[in-house]
Amino acid sequence: MERKNNVSRETFLDIKKTLGRKTMNKRILIAGGIMHGKTTLAKKLAKELGLPHFCTDSKKDTRHIEDGITYAPDDLQWKEYSAYALTNWLITPEAKIVEGIAAIRALRKWYEHPELHPNQNEAPIDRLIIITTPAPKATFTPEQNRTNKGHDTILAKTLPLLPDSIEIEYVDHRRTLIFARIKELL
Repeated sequence: MERKNNVSRETFLDIKKTLGRKTMNKRILIAGGIMHGKTTLAKKLAKELGLPHFCTDSKKDTRHIEDGITYAPDDLQWKEYSAYALTNWLITPEAKIVEGIAAIRALRKWYEHPELHPNQNEAPIDRLIIITTPAPKATFTPEQNRTNKGHDTILAKTLPLLPDSIEIEYVDHRRTLIFARIKELL
C-alpha cells in the first residue's frame, strides 16, 4: 500500500527556509495530532538535513513502517512512549528530529519531572514544529478524535513551560492548500 504524502512541497520548503544554516546543530521536535503529517515532514527534513529521525510510535502501532526511522520499542504500552522518548532521545544533546503523537508528552515531562534528566537548566530541543491541522482528506475514528483532543490539551499545557530559547513554528495544511490554489488561479 502506497503512503500518501501529507505534507506539501510548499510547506516543506517554507520550513526548510526558516530553519537556516544553523539547523545541523538543532534538536527538532515535531508535534501534531494523528494523521497531521508529522512522519512525512520529519522524514523529509531528516533526509535533507542528514539528521537521525526518531518516532515515538512503536512499529506495532504504525501503519507504514519506514526505513531510516528509529521507533519506540514494541514491548512498551502506549502511555510509556513519552517516558521512553524523554529518557532515550530528548536527554541526548545531539542534533536529531523526534516526532510522534507522544512527542509533546515527552517534552512536557521534561519540564514537569526534572528528576528524570540531569540537564535541568537546558532545553531539550531547539525548535518545535507544531502541525495544527490534519492532512487533507483525513478522517478519524472517535478514539482518534479523543487522542487528538488529548494531544491539543497537553500542547496547551506545555507551551507556557517552554523557555524563549526554543523556536516555535506552526504549520497549517489549510494555509498551504489555499496558497497552492491561488498559484493555480494566477
